[in-house]
Amino acid sequence: MIQRETAGNVEVLRLQHGKVNALDAELLQALDEQLVALEGEPWRAVVLTGEGRAFSAGLDLPRLVEGGADYVATLLEVLTRLLMRLLRFPRPTVAAINGHAIAGGCVLPCTCDARLMASGRGRIGVTELLVGVPFPAAVLEPVRELVDAGFLRRLVYESVLLSAEEALEAGLVDDVVPPEDLLPRSLELGEKLARIRPPVFTTTKRQLTAPLLDRIERLTALYESDAEELWFGDEALDTIRRFVEKTL
Repeated sequence: MIQRETAGNVEVLRLQHGKVNALDAELLQALDEQLVALEGEPWRAVVLTGEGRAFSAGLDLPRLVEGGADYVATLLEVLTRLLMRLLRFPRPTVAAINGHAIAGGCVLPCTCDARLMASGRGRIGVTELLVGVPFPAAVLEPVRELVDAGFLRRLVYESVLLSAEEALEAGLVDDVVPPEDLLPRSLELGEKLARIRPPVFTTTKRQLTAPLLDRIERLTALYESDAEELWFGDEALDTIRRFVEKTL
């Protein structure tokens, strides 16, 4: 599920899960476990990328429908834990977005310290409302942190998918590079960040992410019960089922 390799002072974690690296509980758990292991190893930056034509096409919706409310609860728990771990991860993280990055596949890079995206046919955006489910705070707030208000409303309400160049204009990614340069450029940036003295980087990252983490905690307390009802109820699963039947 996760291919791991070391390149100098950078650890590459590559999603390898089906044709489009759809996010299920097992893949999210595997990535979370890799990050936990890395915290106990020598200091390196991390590059997160995907295999094939997609970074990740988002949650595995057919699996979600099949699993029902119990699986949905497990999936959201694991997803939230992973997103929060990435936001708190003490080392530099770079997302190398090699293709489509949709819904949860868009949010994962938003929790990294830097995002590079390959030019070409890949599209990026958040489509949760199109599917018929709300955004947990840990999912929406990392996107809000990067994108200005005008783009944010289009992304969220209209579920628009942006090209790499449009994502750069929106602030969703930091740079757009040719596909053949994506991994080399990401490794170069990872090496640069890895040269920062570890405690200095970690302390600075905590300062930068503190307002976002505080906002997630506050909004989760306010809206968690409402969001859970909209995810777990029979109407929610029926809506997701109809979306899957229509689109997949």
